[in-house]
Amino acid sequence: HMQSSQNVLWQLAKRVAEGETGELGRMEKMNAIAKRGLDRIANLVNSLQEYALSNGSTLWENFHFDEMVEQQLEYFVDEPGITLGAELKAQTTVYGPLEELRQMVVNLVENAISAVGKGGQIFVNTKVDGNVVVLCVRDNGKGIPPDIQERIFDPFFTTKDPGRGLGLGLALCKKTVDNVQGRITVNSKSEVGTEFIARLPIVG
Repeated sequence: HMQSSQNVLWQLAKRVAEGETGELGRMEKMNAIAKRGLDRIANLVNSLQEYALSNGSTLWENFHFDEMVEQQLEYFVDEPGITLGAELKAQTTVYGPLEELRQMVVNLVENAISAVGKGGQIFVNTKVDGNVVVLCVRDNGKGIPPDIQERIFDPFFTTKDPGRGLGLGLALCKKTVDNVQGRITVNSKSEVGTEFIARLPIVG
């Protein structure tokens, strides 16, 4: 009877321990889900703030365009599975909304990274055409269907999975370009890749 009682107590203790472990596991899982939810909310708020503030009211200043682009590209040099190349030939000082243009470069490169995935190639180049500085971001992704190209700059339009994007990155780029009376276009071919070209009349 003593041995039987010990076995019963041992089994009971084991069940209690397993129950506690299971409960802890469920709590950790719930915490992880809650954190992901809060992160998504924070990203949404930040994106909405950026979009609301990108109305041309930010400080305009003189800066070297290629140096600005190069500084933003440094954030992506260690991106796993991505080959990032650049040919920066604008070699000019410009006058414009520095912070907005920084964010534009980041958004275009992040968009390209999303398009190519691991093993993809992205190439960034700049040049000057008269009083216009030209920024081109090209990738070798699957391309954008023609019907989607017409909506690609619309706020909140996205082809990403739910929770992966808010559809504001390219809309912000378009708003920034419009604020300097510039133009941004997209050229894309299926299974070849996509090229975004921003023409910014801010030289001199």
